[in-house]
Amino acid sequence: MFRIFKVTDDGDGDFFENEFHTRKSARQFCKKLFDRAAGQLNLIIVHPDGTEEKFVGYA
Repeated sequence: MFRIFKVTDDGDGDFFENEFHTRKSARQFCKKLFDRAAGQLNLIIVHPDGTEEKFVGYA
């Protein structure tokens, strides 16, 4: 399962409760959050194998 980690300004963070079956659905969730926050979020998608992918918007 893919999980989303939100990094706060002080460097701490927390996982969202949502888990996603595909990378695509995780990225769509991040995109919606990113749009609502006007790009002011630091989000990391954590893959099932432990790989971390920083979400940078529309890339």
